[in-house]
Amino acid sequence: MLTSQTNGIHTTQTAIECKYLNKKITKDVVFKLSGVRNDSDIEKGIIVSRCGFTRDAIAQVKVCNNKLSEVVKLKI
Repeated sequence: MLTSQTNGIHTTQTAIECKYLNKKITKDVVFKLSGVRNDSDIEKGIIVSRCGFTRDAIAQVKVCNNKLSEVVKLKI
């Protein structure tokens, strides 16, 4: 998914990668999103997971300037 935000002067694009897997997201997903961002001149990236992230993915995301988010299922 690709979103755009503007402040009236500058528009920022953000690529969002959603993974609904039964396992933690690895650094390979972080690398792939970074490659897409670099090839497309997209400024930000967010990876959403339902099961979390491996330590390698968390370490790599800091280098690649992406963000990680984990979906939390609410119990009502």
